[in-house]
Amino acid sequence: MDIQDHAPTGAICVLPADFVVGALKSGLEVLTQGRGSKVDPAIQCVVRLQTGQNGCQQLILVITMLGSLSVEYSFVLAPITIDKVDLVDCKVRDVQEALPPLTKSVETMLAAMETTQANTVAANAPVVASFV
Repeated sequence: MDIQDHAPTGAICVLPADFVVGALKSGLEVLTQGRGSKVDPAIQCVVRLQTGQNGCQQLILVITMLGSLSVEYSFVLAPITIDKVDLVDCKVRDVQEALPPLTKSVETMLAAMETTQANTVAANAPVVASFV
C-alpha cells in the first residue's frame, strides 16, 4: 500500500511514509492508552472513524505539526465477512484469555472469606478453662 495514495488531494508536498505510519501508531496509542502515552509534543495526531459516501468506514488521520501545519490522511476500511466458525473461535479465545485472572480473583476472595470466617468462629467460641 502506498501511503501517499491516501494524502489530501492536491497536496503540494507529502510526508514520508514512515512518518505517517509512526503518526498513525502514536494516534492509536493515545486512543488505547490515554493521553499519558509517550508522544512527541510537537506533533499532534488525531485518529477518528467516519462513514464515507459509499457507506464504508474511513479511518481519518489528522497530523498537526508546529501548531498550524495540518495534514489529513484518509484510509477506506474495506468491509470483510467473518465466518461464524471464526467468530466463535475468537470468542472462545477471548474467554480462555480472561479465565486465568478471573480464577485467581475468585480464589483470592474465597481465601479471604475463609480467613474471616475462621476469625469470627475463634472470636465467638466459648472460653473453656481446665483446672488441674
